[in-house]
Amino acid sequence: MKIVTVNVPESYIGAINKLIGENGLYPSRSELIRCAVRD
Repeated sequence: MKIVTVNVPESYIGAINKLIGENGLYPSRSELIRCAVRD
């Protein structure tokens, strides 16, 4: 797998952290981004 850098607006970080932490839908930010790109 190739490494790619993604810049995300600050306004998205809170929502991303909720999907990772509170809801536990994704184990990490990296996995969330991978799934988003696949879809």
